[in-house]
Amino acid sequence: MDSGSEKLMTRVFNRKKDQEKRRFLRRNMTKAEVVLWSKLKNRQLLGERFLRQYGVDQYVLDFYCPRLRIAIEVDGDSHFAIGAREYDEQREQHIGTYGIHFLRFTNVDIYNNLDGVLLSILQLVEEQEKHLPNLGLLIRTPLDPTFVEGGKSHKGGSSKNDESIEKVKIAHSEFRATN
Repeated sequence: MDSGSEKLMTRVFNRKKDQEKRRFLRRNMTKAEVVLWSKLKNRQLLGERFLRQYGVDQYVLDFYCPRLRIAIEVDGDSHFAIGAREYDEQREQHIGTYGIHFLRFTNVDIYNNLDGVLLSILQLVEEQEKHLPNLGLLIRTPLDPTFVEGGKSHKGGSSKNDESIEKVKIAHSEFRATN
């Protein structure tokens, strides 16, 4: 990577001057963010890496998948205040100029329809994978969570999280079969 590209990356993504802000947000996640993060962390969703509290210019994304350029935002009460919708639209439009695609969910979505939220994320992941220039990136290795048989975790036992992800994968397969 040439020095011009490195400077752009430094100026736009995870700027040093916003590091403490991102760290604070990671340490003080909302309950809904914690619930969703428990399903996204450690490459649990189709082996994709998601980061939390990722900076793009002056903005901080709740969750971000860098390989597929997917941003996931969890909207709590503050997003429904006067002027918040306009701010969110402007923010999303600006971040979109970097080729980043957004998914937005409310806290209520996370609490009451987590499987539906995960299914929406899976669908966008799958759609974005179709547009990758190098199909070699899609090859899964036996160490990826998606290769583990029988819904077993890497620690050797099954967990409630594995069962939830498995339910979403089944629903996603059924959805794809009917469309």
